Amino acid sequence: MSLPDPDDIWPRLARAAGLDPDTYRMTRDWVRRDPKRKRVIRLYSAQNLPSVVFKQSHDGHTPQEFETLVNNQISAHKALGDGLNRVPQVLAYDADARAFLMEGAGGDTLFDQIQAGADHATCLARAGAWTQAWHSAHPGERRAFQPRHNRDQVIKLLTGIRQDDKKVPDAKLFCRTAEAILEELDAYAGQETITARLLGDLNFQNLVLDRETLYGIDITRYSVSPVGYDLARLLVHHASLATDEAEFEAGQLVPSSVTGPFFRAYSLVSEQDPSFQVISRVRFLNDWSRIPVKLLNRTLRQTTRLQRMKRMAKIAYGI
Repeated sequence: MSLPDPDDIWPRLARAAGLDPDTYRMTRDWVRRDPKRKRVIRLYSAQNLPSVVFKQSHDGHTPQEFETLVNNQISAHKALGDGLNRVPQVLAYDADARAFLMEGAGGDTLFDQIQAGADHATCLARAGAWTQAWHSAHPGERRAFQPRHNRDQVIKLLTGIRQDDKKVPDAKLFCRTAEAILEELDAYAGQETITARLLGDLNFQNLVLDRETLYGIDITRYSVSPVGYDLARLLVHHASLATDEAEFEAGQLVPSSVTGPFFRAYSLVSEQDPSFQVISRVRFLNDWSRIPVKLLNRTLRQTTRLQRMKRMAKIAYGI
């Protein structure tokens, strides 16, 4: 079923939020046309008034599922409050139209800022401070970390690729990397970590800096797990997309130029946290396995990322 046109929904949501839609004009328009996830995101601005963001999701959610996602964001905004590290406030929503209106986060993502030449260490520290605020607002418990599930993931990947080496690009190097990682995982069993509610898709493209305020957007997951899942998602994403190859180091996949600035701002665990150490390795393999094998099927970013990931693996494991 097709959803209502955004041009029809916007004025209705604006009025529901107590705004006059005629005083606003659309100043930015992002449309994500991924075959599985189409999204319409628009920034509306008005003179001497705060900007607002309209978002409509075509992800196939039912109205009930969409309302759950919106309520997750409402809860997240309340938990973090109105400080410099926050989640945008939801102003109005329409579950049937799969659309909502939220306070504007009209700046650039940290990823875009890095691509434009911003200082990596500064952006990593801001990301660390935001993640610290998020996990502190949604605390879980201390527990002994057990990597059995993560180990099983690696074994499953390896088994599938040994049966069909055309499943991943450079399968031979991938398998050697996975074998090296498998040898490391048991050393982290039983070490203490902490849990918290996860953001789920924490990466530099979902952290938006608007003046001095850093917003976390795209709140998709709201389950409690070891914090390493969020940390690995963020830092492996950055290391494999934006880190200079000269910074890669023997013995570790995520270089200290990435972990150092981040963990100076994020103090709930250190970079030696077992969940981060294990999950970052598994995350690295999962991200590699999702890159298309054929060059013609890849984007330029995927090709560049693959070359960087192969270099990371060779330096980290001496293979």
